[in-house]
Order: sequence, then structure tokens, then C-alpha cells
Amino acid sequence: MQEKLARAAEAFGQGRTVEPGGALDIYRSVLEIEPENAAAKTGIRRIADQFLELAEQALLAENLDGAEQAIAQVREMDGEHPRLSFLDTQLARERERRNLSEVRVRRLVEDARTDMQSGNLLGMVSGGAVDALIEARRLAPRDPEVVQGIRDLTEVLTDAVRKAAEAGDTQRAKAYASAARRLGVSGQTMAIIQRALAESQQRETALVAPGAR
Repeated sequence: MQEKLARAAEAFGQGRTVEPGGALDIYRSVLEIEPENAAAKTGIRRIADQFLELAEQALLAENLDGAEQAIAQVREMDGEHPRLSFLDTQLARERERRNLSEVRVRRLVEDARTDMQSGNLLGMVSGGAVDALIEARRLAPRDPEVVQGIRDLTEVLTDAVRKAAEAGDTQRAKAYASAARRLGVSGQTMAIIQRALAESQQRETALVAPGAR
């Protein structure tokens, strides 16, 4: 029996814990012969502790599926572990929080779409498309609907800057350009916006210059 326990400890030290023939299998084989063997029980508890640490790390990284898998492994190997209940509760809370966040993101994207259609980009009527999508991106930066919404809003803002500039409304053009910067617009698109804004400012300057007709 001591030989088995020594092999299990060696496997544990090498990181071979739950694979076939690893520490867990060896400790279980000991318990089949000696159900109350303290060393084997302690060994299994140590393996369970490792997986609970993985579950906690996964929760911190918001990897809920990874956390659930690690917790399930602990439940299978050591169903009476005192920390299982706590981690189950944490996982349930995180899933609820994520679900609520997803619902809020969907609502924000829908509101932004409605605001884009009505021309309420800057919150003249309600929160505005820009604020809605910035908040949606904060909550779910990689969500496909959020990413697409920001692309669409970028096009709308670029067109809004151009139209305001052509109409001689430099202040409104500046407001749209500022919103584009808040949204994170850069590169060629931002260059187009800056050019339209500069042309509008030049026209405005020409109109108020001394001797201008």
C-alpha cells in the first residue's frame, strides 16, 4: 500500500493528476482496498483543491464554461469538498450577471439602431446612438452586434459631418466629429471627417473675413 501511495505522490508532483493511471486513479485504488485510508483521502482532496483554484481563476477571467467544467471535476472526485457550495453559488451569480448584461447590451444596440434611424446621434431626444453604443461596447466589446453597430454608426457619423459641413453648420459638424473620436474612429475614416470639418471651417472663415462679400 505504501508503494501505491508513493507512486501517487510522485504522479501528483509531476502534474499527472486526473489522466488515466495518474494520482487520482492510484488514490482511488487504495481506497478500494482501504476505504478509510487517510493518506489517499488527503491526496484526492489536494487534487480537488487544485481544480477549485482553476475554477476560481476561470471565474475571475469570466470564463464561466471553464469554471463549470473544473467544478464538475471536483464534484466527481470529491463531492463533499467544503468549498463546492461556495463556488457553485459564485458561478450561479456570475451566470445571472452575464445574462442581465447580455439583455442590457441587446437593449442598448436596439436603442442605438432606433436613434440612428431617427437621426438622434448625440442625444438631442434621448440618450443618443453614440452613448448607447459606447456603453454597449464597455459591457461587451467583442459582441458581434455591438461591433457591427459601431461600424454602422461610424458611417452615419461620417455622413453627418459631411452634410453639416456642406450646410455651413460648423458647430454641428464639430459635435459629430467629437462624437466620432469618442467612438474610437481613426485612420482613413477619421481623416475624411477631419477634412470635411476643415473645409467647413475654411468656408466659415472666408465668410466673416474683412471685405468678404
